Amino acid sequence: MHYRTVLLVAAIATGFAVKAQAQDRWSGFYGGISVNNNRTTANVGANATHRYKTSKNITISGLYAGYNFAGNGGFVWGGELGLTALDNKGSRTDAALGTSQFTGSYLLSPHLRAGWASDKFFFYGTAGVGISDAGVKPAGVSGKTRHTGFSYGLGVEMAINNGWSARLEATNYNFGKADAQSFNGSSQKVDTDIRMISLGLSRKF
Repeated sequence: MHYRTVLLVAAIATGFAVKAQAQDRWSGFYGGISVNNNRTTANVGANATHRYKTSKNITISGLYAGYNFAGNGGFVWGGELGLTALDNKGSRTDAALGTSQFTGSYLLSPHLRAGWASDKFFFYGTAGVGISDAGVKPAGVSGKTRHTGFSYGLGVEMAINNGWSARLEATNYNFGKADAQSFNGSSQKVDTDIRMISLGLSRKF
């Protein structure tokens, strides 16, 4: 009986220790850098000629920072702000819509992360907002454009040591149909979205 009591107390103590260690591992401020494989698609109305899709380029082009809260039962949630560089370029011409230009240099992403964490892994989902200048405009139109849409995704993060962790994340950004623009006298809306797979390296502060 005595040994059973000792073993039970030891098991409970070990469980609390692991739980406390997991909470300490994931809670607090962090920042990181990411390697991104992103693809931007943009369509001008239903015109087949003016459809753009970037190739899948892998670049070290992302920065992010955030804060996590660790609760009971391994639940972890927090806010994060990400910034990714884009390189969208191109133009298309036809008789109906004239010449259009494909642009986009940045993606700003304020979002929430929430999920379950152990001492070693953090499995999470994301939901938030995407702000970008990605899209299509008529040739010759000057000035910067900015579009806002929603984002959602899934990810997993693995703790390494000394506050370092690595993550793999897939996110979709949908900007919907932007305000109509005049392409060669024809009023058209542009539908834009960005799909991204990111590999990140984070450091907790």
